[in-house]
Order: sequence, then C-alpha cells, then structure tokens
Amino acid sequence: GAVVMAAAEAGVHVLCEKPLTVDIGEANRMVEAADKAGIKFGGIFQRRFWPAAQRIRDAIDTGKLGTVTLGECAVRIWRPESYFAQDAWRGKWATEGGGVLMNQAVHAIDLLQWYVGPVKEVFGRYNTFMHGAYIDVEDTAVATLVCENGALATIQAASTYNPTFGFRVAVHGTSCA
Repeated sequence: GAVVMAAAEAGVHVLCEKPLTVDIGEANRMVEAADKAGIKFGGIFQRRFWPAAQRIRDAIDTGKLGTVTLGECAVRIWRPESYFAQDAWRGKWATEGGGVLMNQAVHAIDLLQWYVGPVKEVFGRYNTFMHGAYIDVEDTAVATLVCENGALATIQAASTYNPTFGFRVAVHGTSCA
C-alpha cells in the first residue's frame, strides 16, 4: 500500500502484482489516492498474456465457441510444510488473505472469470485437510458459479496433491466449429 500511495503522490502510474492488499480499507485508500492523483492503477494477471490464454480469448471473441455455457478451473498442486515456513506471511489469514484460492489458484480463477464473464452467484466450501498443523488458511476448496451471461462454472483447488498435477482452465460453448 505504501508504495502505491507514494507512486500516486509522485504522479506515477501503477501496475501491481496480486494481491493488491489483503485489507479492503487499504485497497480503497489506494484506489482513492490513484483517482485523486489522476494516475492509472491496476492489478496484473500475467497469465492472460500466455499464447494459449490468448487463443481461448480469441475463440470466445470471434464466436468460434458459440455462446459460452460452461467453464472449469482445477488447480491441484503440492505445497510442503517447508513452503509455508519460507516467509512469515504464508498460511495466515491476516497476512496472506487466504490459502490455495488466494495464493495458488488466483491466476487460474482469473482466467476462468475472464472467459466466462462476471460471476453473479457463488456456492462453495473450503477446509484445511492436510496443512492444518502449520497454516490457518484453506488448503482445499470447491465452488459452483453462475455467471451473469448464464454460463455455469466450477472451481476445484487444493495444495494437497502430491505429486502436483498442475492446473487446468477449460471453457465450453454451443459450437464445436
């Protein structure tokens, strides 16, 4: 937050890596400072620039998929205890703002919502199944989404897969062309 505020005061545009902050009050102050200074302020999700991500976005924009009806996001990775011990902020609600959803799966979730559109309804569950002795955030989560355009989507995320399977984001539509 302090770097964003200083940049705004200096009239410098800011592109910030995730998360902008884990405190909504601080996020609001950063946006207000940017607005007041007349600078551009945004967050970056660099995976949108991957060639495969661009091809999917193009298929949606050009109508090759027809109407998007279904999206899927699956993040199945492994994070050992040593990963969480690397930095004091890891694995804590107050400093990380969440676990597998906020830290590991957020880029895949961003792609999902970029493809299927804004989400209007979410039903989900989360738990800490494996890493609970040393973190207080979730290590496993699932969600069902209803998007503003009517598309349905699912999210499955866990940092408990050993070995790691990686991540998958898929989009389906009414056309197979």
